[in-house]
Amino acid sequence: MHQAMVSAIIPMFNAESYIEETIESVNSQTYPKVEIVVVDDGSSDASYTLVQELSLTSRFPITLINQVNSGVSASRNRGVESSRGELIAFLDADDLWKPSKLVKQMNLLATCPDAAGVMCAYEQFESRSRNVVSQIVPSCTEKFMRDWLSLRGPGPLLPSTLLMKRSVWDQAEGFDERLSTAADADYGFRLFQRGPLLVIPEPLTCYRLSEGQMHRDPVALERDYELILLAPYLHSDRQLRAKMYSNLHLHISLKRWQSNRKLIPLLKLISICLRYPVRASQRVLRRIQSMNHKDDSKARVTIV
Repeated sequence: MHQAMVSAIIPMFNAESYIEETIESVNSQTYPKVEIVVVDDGSSDASYTLVQELSLTSRFPITLINQVNSGVSASRNRGVESSRGELIAFLDADDLWKPSKLVKQMNLLATCPDAAGVMCAYEQFESRSRNVVSQIVPSCTEKFMRDWLSLRGPGPLLPSTLLMKRSVWDQAEGFDERLSTAADADYGFRLFQRGPLLVIPEPLTCYRLSEGQMHRDPVALERDYELILLAPYLHSDRQLRAKMYSNLHLHISLKRWQSNRKLIPLLKLISICLRYPVRASQRVLRRIQSMNHKDDSKARVTIV
């Protein structure tokens, strides 16, 4: 019986602290036919040399590509272009897969030939303590995708949970290389329009929480969303664009408020509340309340 090859695409930038554990999580997969493609995006640490050494003893073959720093989207695209598998699975260089991740996704995908791909639930864990602080179970509905794009809820972590068909990748045009922190939201929304995405509610991916992660950068997020708001798939959806705009600036303002740079965020919050008085004010109060009562010592499960 034919077993399709899965290409595990890992974009890497200065990941020497994590990349060995990440590659080991791929080598631990119970699915037997995998290739690993690591794209080093101009790292200045020992990441490249470390992966070279790991490739000598890796269970699965590793293709290591070195490129001038071009961003995470370009790295993912380059990795897919250099891969051979009929299926593509993405994994960020600091995240982890549980051993049964690929085999369970392949089994589910086989039951639905029309599906574009398979996602799974994921755990968020603190890098230092290794404590699991939350569990996210995504759903593949239009509401979920719209809420994700408009920053109203967590995303499905496509860069580490998604297994997809290469034929669908060829149709969806890859990640927008102008984008960084919001590239997966843009790609996910376009992918959703190509066919159904299946979901395994079991957490099969582990998402590492650490300082300095790209999604924590409000400047990059604002820059990305200025481009996404001009995307052709949003031209006729004024309601979604309005939600994206207001929630973007609310999100950025609260991030900066937490960083103690309070004057500019306060002015932005006032501006948003004036434009969207009821909904924005309610959201501000809920977010401030959640920040005041946040307790990361207890695991939380979020089902969306």
